[in-house]
Amino acid sequence: MSILSPVRLQPITVTKVWGASKMLGPLSEHLQVEPGVGEVWLASAQQYVNKVAEGALAGMGLDELHGQFGRMLTGDSGNGEFPLTLKLLNVGDWLSVQVHGDEEEKKYKEEMGEVWHVLHADRDDTEIVMGLKIGAGRQEVEEAVERGDLTDLLAKVPARAGDTFFLPSGTVHSVGPGLAIFELQQPSSAAYRFHDWNRPDVNGAMRQLHHEKALQAITLSGHAPSEPVRRLEIYGAPNRLRLLVETPTFALLKVDATQTYRPWWGGAKLRVLFVLEGEGQMCSPGGYFAPMQVGAGQTWLLPAGLTTPLLIPAKSKLAFLEAVA
Repeated sequence: MSILSPVRLQPITVTKVWGASKMLGPLSEHLQVEPGVGEVWLASAQQYVNKVAEGALAGMGLDELHGQFGRMLTGDSGNGEFPLTLKLLNVGDWLSVQVHGDEEEKKYKEEMGEVWHVLHADRDDTEIVMGLKIGAGRQEVEEAVERGDLTDLLAKVPARAGDTFFLPSGTVHSVGPGLAIFELQQPSSAAYRFHDWNRPDVNGAMRQLHHEKALQAITLSGHAPSEPVRRLEIYGAPNRLRLLVETPTFALLKVDATQTYRPWWGGAKLRVLFVLEGEGQMCSPGGYFAPMQVGAGQTWLLPAGLTTPLLIPAKSKLAFLEAVA
């Protein structure tokens, strides 16, 4: 059996101590979540594994899908693993201050990083933590850790709806309350907590901190960017394409389609679409698969080996984020 059609993935909701009391922003109409849900996993083959939502492959996990179809699914990306992780952060209180690391090498892979695209901000003063303040070196960090208060060294950055941030490898980071964020990254094997705002978890216990491992993974030289990345407008008239972030291993585009759209940027590669607004139809110009209904809140996997589909808006606009690997 060959995979020749787009695949819709079933989201997975995860309760977090920092999760909001409801789904923030317009997507609340399309993603029904319980109070306290902090993460909605959209596409992942590790830790939380998304399953195919419908069709002949319904119920198959993304890990199994990747194992069965390999390069037909991912093309040349991945180096043996599914190359992307997509999720939503639904934030009611500060996330733990953390840095990602590699459990075996005790450091973050140099080519890795993550993207945050702000979907919704509840108010005008929402913030994220993106790195340390200028001048904060290892000694200052170690002394702050001993005192049990890292907050004075954290670089807080305003975050507004529509902003996109790229967090380079080794960046200490956190997200403040009132934000709904789309997150894109390569699979990361570990996240080391520096600070958790001195609060208990959902079971009343204090969560474990990983100061030593975090110090090994953190980037202490320089500081993180203090403003969102600039978008690159791509000619795609009458539709609007914006390249939000491009790295050596993945890219993220924002697409506002008012007429038929054929994914083309980057060539024949794995794509994952997360629909933000509107509804429409996905079909094949060669009749390789039956037409599929597309709508806000859905996640679609487009295999690298798939003959490029067409997305046709039903009304005024179909808006989505397009991750390419």
